[in-house]
Formats: sequence, structure tokens, C-alpha cells
Amino acid sequence: MTRGKTPFAELCALFALFLAAGCEHSTIDNSEPEEFSSETPVSSEEATSSEEALSSSAEALPDSVTVTVACGENGSCSPDGAVRAARGDSLRIRFDADERRFVSSVVVDGETETLDTLRVGSFWTSFADLSADHSVSVSFGRDMVWVDCGKGGACSPRDTTPGPDDAVLFVFRADSGNKVGSYSRNGELVFDGTGLNVVVLTDTLRGFREPRDLGVSFIRLDGSAIE
Repeated sequence: MTRGKTPFAELCALFALFLAAGCEHSTIDNSEPEEFSSETPVSSEEATSSEEALSSSAEALPDSVTVTVACGENGSCSPDGAVRAARGDSLRIRFDADERRFVSSVVVDGETETLDTLRVGSFWTSFADLSADHSVSVSFGRDMVWVDCGKGGACSPRDTTPGPDDAVLFVFRADSGNKVGSYSRNGELVFDGTGLNVVVLTDTLRGFREPRDLGVSFIRLDGSAIE
């Protein structure tokens, strides 16, 4: 009489069949996960080339330029100082001298334009299609001789700039009914006509290497002031 297999024996047989069949199985990997990137790997040469491109881009020309205006004394400039302008724009700078002054020179990027002989009270310079920084400086001058001619007479010549070695005759002539009241050079009184009846006064000056200020006043023949 044959005895049947026990349940335990059957389980062992089934387990043996399972192993023999070579069934797939999975295991848990506890190692560090690999990083994932969707980008294409970059070589060291390509990385260097990319850095150089970024550096070149950073050094690209700016969208604006600076025009620096240095304005001398005895006048005004508009605009003045450091002026920012968009690349490709135009800029006009105006120079205005104070009373009895004139624009004597304008220097643009180191190139000087002398204007003494023009005696212009106003001048301007312009830049078109700006593409780089620029510098502008202006100076204002005065005539070598200033003549302050009072009311009640005439003076000839008036403000003038003779040559350094020239000799100039200045004539101060009172109007009818008036006389020369006083005459001064550089603030120093050289003639007082209060008690005199001088209607024409002359003065010859020589050597004009320093500025001179002449002043003459006129009064009535009776010594009263001219209103």
C-alpha cells in the first residue's frame, strides 16, 4: 500500500519546480541614485569656448555714450558736465559768454579751435550719429582794454584788443554842456576835472600784455551830475 505525500512534501516539491523554471525576480537597490540631465554632455573645449563667448558679450559696446563738457569761467554751457546720449543720437552744445566777454576757444577731443578774432558772444558745436565718448572744453575771454564810458559823452575806441606792442590813442569827448568829470586806469584815479572845464581828454597807451580797465565820467559844466 502506497502512502501519499504529506502537505509539507508537496510544498517543497512546488518550490523546487519554481526555482527550476528560472522565474524573474527583483531586488531593492539601496545605492545612491544617478543624476539625470536632459542636456547633451559638454566637453572641456566646448565649455571654454562658451565662457569666451559670454566674456565677449559682456564687453560689447554699450547702448549709450558720454560727452563730457568742461565750461570755463565767465560764461555758460548747455548742456554742461557729463552728458549721456543714446548711441546714434545727435547732440548740440551751446556756449554763451557773459556780458562783455566772448568765446575764445573750443577744444573738441583735443583739437583746438581758436575764436579770439571772431569776438562771438555765443557759439555751438554739434555731434551727429554718436558712436563713441567725446570731450569738449570751452574758455571765455575778454578784450585787452575795457572802457567804461559814462553818460553825457563819447569814448573812442571802446573795448578793444590791440597788439602787444601797439600804441593806442583813447579820446573821451563830453557832449555839449558837459565836461569830463574823472578818468581812471585799473581803478586808479589819474584825472579829476571837477574844478576844470575839460571837454576833451586824450590818453595814449602802449604795450598791451595785461588787461586794462579804463573808466571816464562826465558832469555838467556847472559841476552838477548828469541824471
